[in-house]
Amino acid sequence: MSIEIRALGPADAERFAGLFDAMAFEHAREWKTCYCHGYVAIEEDRCVGWVNAGDALDYVRLHDDLKGYVGNAKIGLTICFVIEPTHRNRGLARKLLQAAIDGFRAQGYDAAIALPVDRPM
Repeated sequence: MSIEIRALGPADAERFAGLFDAMAFEHAREWKTCYCHGYVAIEEDRCVGWVNAGDALDYVRLHDDLKGYVGNAKIGLTICFVIEPTHRNRGLARKLLQAAIDGFRAQGYDAAIALPVDRPM
């Protein structure tokens, strides 16, 4: 089956919410409420993956963590991936990350960084 990677948009809202609603997130319950921007992986009208990707300055809760990295530059940030369990280990996160990088380039970003966070937001 073919999987389409694309920027998350209003037309994807119901599919995107379905990805989160279908997963228990027992390991990190706060993630279940993390509806952000980024890129989605769509298979047969169903969202099977997502990466949170956007302008680093849009992540207000992370400003302290990002101070030393951003400065005056236009920096793209990837922070979380959610991949449906049945679609893991297929390179889907890599494809989502590549879409984010390509999007940052197309929008004229100076650089892109990833910021893994292992604490409640």
